[in-house]
Amino acid sequence: MDTDRRKIATVARRVGRVLALAAAVAGLSTLASGSAHAGIIPRVYQGDDFAQAYHIYSGGVFIAEVAEVCDREADGNGVYVRVWLSSGYEEISDTNGSASGCGSRVHDRNEVEGIEVCERVTGPDWCSGRKNA
Repeated sequence: MDTDRRKIATVARRVGRVLALAAAVAGLSTLASGSAHAGIIPRVYQGDDFAQAYHIYSGGVFIAEVAEVCDREADGNGVYVRVWLSSGYEEISDTNGSASGCGSRVHDRNEVEGIEVCERVTGPDWCSGRKNA
């Protein structure tokens, strides 16, 4: 029974984070509302493709840490960001290719330690090299 409660609490926290992020992102469209983001790792480029990591604040309160990757080349090569975390690493893709919009994932504060943007090509992927927070 305790396991079920813990699972429910974990899901509720994740849903809460997603809702908070959605509200913060909506607020970013008008900086007058008091929402803003601050870079923790500036853009890292591979050609015109890029990745970055930043904090989102709303009204001066930390909401989330976000890793983002954007495919800006209509060359048919997929783009992903390798995100080094305190618990290992993960890869996040820009799943819509070079169409408008980027791929992103929400993380906890101080979880993102470094990023590297890579382009999938035949042979070894082309990567920017790791940039740390």
